[in-house]
Amino acid sequence: MEVGNVTSLDEQNEFDLLIGKYLVIFSHSGSRGIGANIVRYYTGLAMGGCHLPSEAKHLAWMDLCAEIV
Repeated sequence: MEVGNVTSLDEQNEFDLLIGKYLVIFSHSGSRGIGANIVRYYTGLAMGGCHLPSEAKHLAWMDLCAEIV
């Protein structure tokens, strides 16, 4: 798990973030078996809701308050 800060500096950004600092949490649930299945599932959900260029789609994220179906 990695934790870090991201700062949005530009009012007109492509993600419609308000200017400010954000806490970012990344987790790794494994690369084989059930961990890989969990990653595949949630990465697919994140990519569906996060509008990134195709070459960066694997960096997609979900809001901590996102409703997961």
